[in-house]
Amino acid sequence: MSLMTRTCVLIYSKVDIGFSANKLLKEVVSGKKVTDREVMEFRMETRSFLQAVMKQLLLKSPLKYTLTKNLSALDPRRLADAAGRETNKTRFRGVITKLVEAGRFPEGDADGALMQYVAFIDNVAMKCRAEFESFDTNIGRIDSLFYSHMAASSSSYNKLWVVVHQLLLLSHGQASVERGFSINRQVEAENIVGETVTARRIICDSVRVLGGVTNIDVTNKKLLISCSAARQRYYSHLEDEKRKKQTEASGRKRKAIEDEVTSLKRQKVALEQDVSSLTKDADEFATKAEKEHKLTLITKSNAMRRAAKEKSDELKAVAEQIESKQLELKNL
Repeated sequence: MSLMTRTCVLIYSKVDIGFSANKLLKEVVSGKKVTDREVMEFRMETRSFLQAVMKQLLLKSPLKYTLTKNLSALDPRRLADAAGRETNKTRFRGVITKLVEAGRFPEGDADGALMQYVAFIDNVAMKCRAEFESFDTNIGRIDSLFYSHMAASSSSYNKLWVVVHQLLLLSHGQASVERGFSINRQVEAENIVGETVTARRIICDSVRVLGGVTNIDVTNKKLLISCSAARQRYYSHLEDEKRKKQTEASGRKRKAIEDEVTSLKRQKVALEQDVSSLTKDADEFATKAEKEHKLTLITKSNAMRRAAKEKSDELKAVAEQIESKQLELKNL
């Protein structure tokens, strides 16, 4: 074992063996049932076991692949970080290299895709910085984000979108098998509900207690009354289920609208930040152009102002949508 490896391994006496095991170990040590050497060997064996488990986990982890490591180049939060621009570019080049080696992307389009990636950072991620920086990986849809900014709004990133589209469709493991389990669960819930299972179990238990079907007293008055009222109870149950579904549907609709309002409010905040940032940059370019007498800076300033105006129009539309949705919520 090398010196570097040794420095990364925890001292055997500090290995966490768990609460119960640690308690039992203290009891046998205090009772003089084991020696210090045996305790040391036990802890060292535990450490070796944990090392072996972690080694197997790392061998099966996708992080050992270069492509997986470089996929962070498509993290929206990283794209909006100006300081990490060169790092992102290097990682995306690594992604392109792996796709070309695997025959999944034409080599002749590699440079074009890389140039479009850099242009996407400068022209989209930086201008919509608030939206990219505040992207929530728990509830956000990265496919929708990239499609709206990369494929739906412009054809300037056609080669880049081919790369991103392939990466978004990479297999994540046993998704198809798990999907089959979900289908099975839906079929079971559709064919036989919990109340039916409960009712059948009650009938079987009652027949078993009486000693068989032949021992049931079919002339019992309570049994006859219960059977005659079964149809009415069934209709009442259907009405209850209908009211329950209507209530649930109304609740789902309200929840969907509330979620949409929350999303629109986040979008509004992001647009306000973008407008403020673009206006500030435009003013800075204009001031700099006045001092240095450079027309190129005026062009950049005007471009920033146009972008700010477009964002302001979007902001107005989003504000109207929020007002409309809130009114719809009020009328529910």
